[in-house]
Amino acid sequence: MKRVLPSDGLTGPQHYWKMMVALSAKGGFTIADVHGLTNGCALRTVKAYVLFCAKQGHALAIGARPTVKNRTATIYRVKDRRQPAPIQRRASFENRQGRG
Repeated sequence: MKRVLPSDGLTGPQHYWKMMVALSAKGGFTIADVHGLTNGCALRTVKAYVLFCAKQGHALAIGARPTVKNRTATIYRVKDRRQPAPIQRRASFENRQGRG
């Protein structure tokens, strides 16, 4: 798969989401797969976003496969590929819209 860099107009969650959708069309993805297609962001950032999407029901766990280090990696697939990238808000900013 061609690497899509943030210079192509997408950064952060929108970039991760585009990679997740593209990998879902090919059968599924792991957190490491998405991280490998990003431009140097932290693995924990991608992991937090993928787990957020899974918790909210935007991505489904469909299986597992062994990793190089003999661990198990969960395979995910995006539920609705036409949907825009879900937005994750930090807990400290929830319910603060309109407050000065």
